Amino acid sequence: MYLSTENCVEAIIDLARTVQPALLAVDSIQTMFSQEVASTPGSITQVRESAARLLVLAKNNNLPVFLVGHVTKDGSIAGPRVLEHMVDTVLYFEGDRGQMFRI
Repeated sequence: MYLSTENCVEAIIDLARTVQPALLAVDSIQTMFSQEVASTPGSITQVRESAARLLVLAKNNNLPVFLVGHVTKDGSIAGPRVLEHMVDTVLYFEGDRGQMFRI
């Protein structure tokens, strides 16, 4: 298992190409940014562009990529809903504070 605190998508892609992991998990997609996009991390443009670049990495390298995304207090995905249409599967982990595990 390799861990990185990097949040620049280009650096993560370079690292993934070097290390060649069996799986890549990014937590969270809302903190990622591309150096080629002139907006702040977490903006709709940055989130969409970062996800798109990771999608290309996944498809070109047959690499499973898990994108962890945060939700708002009302339960919707923080950031653009377009993310739901870019990925193959969307999983929601839900539960209440009184339970030990989330479903």
